[in-house]
Amino acid sequence: MITGHPTPSAIQQYALDKTGCEPGVAEHIEACAGCLADVASYRVLFAEIKQQPVPVLDFDLPGLVMPQLVAVKPRFSWPALFPYGMGVAAAGAIGAVLYLFRKELLFLFTGTMPVVMYLIVLTTTTILLFQGIGMYKKYQKQMNSLNSH
Repeated sequence: MITGHPTPSAIQQYALDKTGCEPGVAEHIEACAGCLADVASYRVLFAEIKQQPVPVLDFDLPGLVMPQLVAVKPRFSWPALFPYGMGVAAAGAIGAVLYLFRKELLFLFTGTMPVVMYLIVLTTTTILLFQGIGMYKKYQKQMNSLNSH
């Protein structure tokens, strides 16, 4: 048996379906005169609501409202192009550096041993792989949080 009075929603649940209530709530309601009076009031209210005729609209509500709604046109946004512009600028800068220093870059790794080259390539590939996996997991987590709401 519960110590305080049940919530109004618990009393309404009891009034609608006694078997759907928690046992402690049902015991309290059956022992409490105030709660039994509330249950009786709710039952009268529910019975009156069921006797009400279903409202019928004699007009086409969607037909009246939909023409009044203003269609929103997508606007062009300059700030949305900023990341793309930065990407193009970065790619251009990298391309210019590679073009200007192409002769020096050819001789950059000629004096290193092949084992060192393989270690550099392996390390870089591993770092990029873990970065990609991390980004993908973050993306999945964000998508799951968006889908759950």
